[in-house]
Amino acid sequence: MVSGLDPNNLLLTTRLNGEVVQQESTQNIIRKSAKIVSYLSRTSHSIRAT
Repeated sequence: MVSGLDPNNLLLTTRLNGEVVQQESTQNIIRKSAKIVSYLSRTSHSIRAT
């Protein structure tokens, strides 16, 4: 785990076949990171590894 990071000031980069197609700071997204993680935690299901 990494400490000292501000989740509301991170650079997000999306790549498709190795090419950058999106790049944006979490400062510029509509919803804050904690809200997004909370939503994903409630709506996603984990699959147990065997």
